[in-house]
Amino acid sequence: MAADASETLPTRCLQKILAEKDAKNKQHARLKAACETALDLLAKEPKGRIRAGAGREEALVGAEKLFLPLKLACEAKSTRIVKAGVESFQKLVACGNVHNRMLIELDGIAGPVLLVDAIVDAVRACYTGDQTDEGVQMQVVKTLLTLVASSTSAVHGAALIKAIRTCFSVYLTSKHLINQSTAKSALAQIVSIVFRRLETLPPYQPKIEEAPPTSAATAAAAIAAAAEPAPAPAAAAAVPGVPASITAPAATAPALPPATPAHGERPRTALDRAGLDHVYVRDALAVLKVLCSLSQKDLPDKDAIDRASIDLRCKIMCLELQLLVLELSGPVFASYPVCIDLVRQHLCVALSKNGASPVVEVVERSLAAVQLLITKLRPALKLQMEVFFKEILLNIVDMASSSLQHKWMALLTFERICKTPQLLLDLYANYDCDEFMTNIFERMVNSLARVTQSPQPELKFKALECIVAIATGLEEIYKVQEIDTENEEEATLDRGNSKFNDFPLSPQRQPAPPSAAAAAEPKAEGAAESEFETLKQKKIQREQGIELFNKKPTKGIKYMQEAGFVGTEVVDVARFLHSEDRLDRGMIGDYLGEKDDFNIAVMHSYIDQVDFSSIDPNSSTAFLSALRIFLGSFRLPGESQKIDRLMEKFAQRYCQLYPDNGIFASADAAYILAYSIIML
Repeated sequence: MAADASETLPTRCLQKILAEKDAKNKQHARLKAACETALDLLAKEPKGRIRAGAGREEALVGAEKLFLPLKLACEAKSTRIVKAGVESFQKLVACGNVHNRMLIELDGIAGPVLLVDAIVDAVRACYTGDQTDEGVQMQVVKTLLTLVASSTSAVHGAALIKAIRTCFSVYLTSKHLINQSTAKSALAQIVSIVFRRLETLPPYQPKIEEAPPTSAATAAAAIAAAAEPAPAPAAAAAVPGVPASITAPAATAPALPPATPAHGERPRTALDRAGLDHVYVRDALAVLKVLCSLSQKDLPDKDAIDRASIDLRCKIMCLELQLLVLELSGPVFASYPVCIDLVRQHLCVALSKNGASPVVEVVERSLAAVQLLITKLRPALKLQMEVFFKEILLNIVDMASSSLQHKWMALLTFERICKTPQLLLDLYANYDCDEFMTNIFERMVNSLARVTQSPQPELKFKALECIVAIATGLEEIYKVQEIDTENEEEATLDRGNSKFNDFPLSPQRQPAPPSAAAAAEPKAEGAAESEFETLKQKKIQREQGIELFNKKPTKGIKYMQEAGFVGTEVVDVARFLHSEDRLDRGMIGDYLGEKDDFNIAVMHSYIDQVDFSSIDPNSSTAFLSALRIFLGSFRLPGESQKIDRLMEKFAQRYCQLYPDNGIFASADAAYILAYSIIML
């Protein structure tokens, strides 16, 4: 028989709780009274005003009145009542009876809070560990997923992070495989929802009339503010067996931006200029930062073998979700500078750390994420890509101690890279032809050639496949170039089309601007090829000069000056010794310690350029800190006379910077102490 028209969804939820046998017990007297009071209030409402599907504001009135009895149901001692309370929350949210702008006042909390945030706290408190009822675990996960996916009551900010952490807790600690699978699926769906919503926004475009963009530090602080602990409506109980970093409460969710007034726009803030003015952007950044943080947790030695440990399962799950984020990231994600900054500062660091893990499953997922970064976001990650190739991929292939599985996964990554001709061209143009970068393409080919001599047939054949893919890709590039030449079109190998062209060089590495006459001259046919040949030759000369310096410093400096890499002035040589990190530290010390007048002048300029700004002059260890910074960029020579000249200039520089140090009466006293410390 059809239900009476006056029995709305909220009414049925309350009646279901009262119908439970345990609801009649004395310990649930407060719950019973709250349900009866809510039913009386609902009965006084005109028919249809609080029915699911009615007007938005009218439906919200009934939902607000239901919060207290349903919250008490979630806190009940009876498993059946708790399950009914959580299920009621899910039904109300799914049917649109809850809106994410609805506020509610709670005891002990100053000011109103978002109703959806209060519901998240009430639902997640129902899970207290693996001893929680199996049905309650399942219902908690379903309700949290419904809250995130709802179009009318979607959670944001800290409440979203709380929902993710609770799903993580169920996945890691539940003893029921079905609940673990459900929680894992819910995590993937939540992350997918967050980043799919981000891609619905228009690409970020800073306005010219705005103030200068917010610095990376300010943007990072704004991101961190979304996940820092703050007083919550209800303190979450610690879940046994789960790391505190997973179950720790997140901050109170920031209020959604108010609707734009009809008579004018909301004043733009620093967050607006940083690209954080939309809640979808803040959600995506907060989620990705939490995933990166959890994936960097160190594994105890035992967890390298114990595949069922919580720490290892948490790390693997985070890496899988990071891989999902990269798969879903599109042009909108890449257009926001604050998103790229987060990838550089957190995601790349997490992947670099996990790429060197001894656990095969961790390395496998890390390399898959690295491959996606190289494919999708390499225009903004030039320096990070060099680290990935040099410190992870090439390191795994070249190290004799790497396991067969590690080398196999690295070769699979190389195979996917080698099958992309444009990527091969980008690697050569932006690394092998850049005098300040590592020869990635050359090292990759040489490493693959060495693997072809491996006694393991699997590795040998896979390396041969990679080399064949490289040759095939180069052939395709040549054919495209040949066709363009025949059609008298512009060569496609122009450096301006390289994928890393937008990555700025450091101030010391900026190339000199071309002259007006050179800029006005049209490029002849094959000028692009000649440009790359010139860049490559220039890099070879620089590497030869560095190699010569590392053997004979004086001849190396002379060679670099003749080649035009180093100026003839003293300050130019000193700056070169500071900026070129491929120079041998011992040879730098020998060169600076020479008694030649030019070398002494270079040494003085070199020490004057050392940055001591991080030292606290009032600290008792200021002198030792300054000495440590001074000796951090080179190694002292073995001759006492060279050390004497270096320490004398250091003491003069220290007393010049801190004349009121209160320790040394003169530079001679500082020199004696510095020389004595070195001689000890």
